[in-house]
Amino acid sequence: MYKMHFLTCVALTLAFVVDGAPTSGSHRDARQKLADIKEDLQKLLKGVHNYKNHEHSTMLTFKFYIPRKVTELKHLLCLTDELNPLKDVLNLTQRKTFHLEEMVRSVENINVTVNALAEPTVGPTCEYDDETVTFVEFLNKWVTFCQSIFSTLN
Repeated sequence: MYKMHFLTCVALTLAFVVDGAPTSGSHRDARQKLADIKEDLQKLLKGVHNYKNHEHSTMLTFKFYIPRKVTELKHLLCLTDELNPLKDVLNLTQRKTFHLEEMVRSVENINVTVNALAEPTVGPTCEYDDETVTFVEFLNKWVTFCQSIFSTLN
């Protein structure tokens, strides 16, 4: 009798672990992906600062939305909502050069990594702020978010 209860308990524990209980490996993987996203965001920021004054000022005329609340990995999906407009701004403000292609590749890397890291949710995950921000502010806020989430993943 007790042996059956014990085996049931072991089976349920294993099922729980296999079904998505966080493991140190998953945290390590999440930390690496988050670091990759942050690195690509920083590359974009660096690339923006390398633009000539005219191109930089043109870029600042475009506005982006950021979520009101960004506290969990699932909120990274909000970042992907703004990636296409971000790529459009890059395409409009720069001729086809290697530098632009590298920045566009960073945007695509962010999209792929976010989709691998944040599980899709049913229903809206993003409640956007009414005020918009510039290209640079947008990137800075997402870098800050990545840093804050990174510190919570142990």
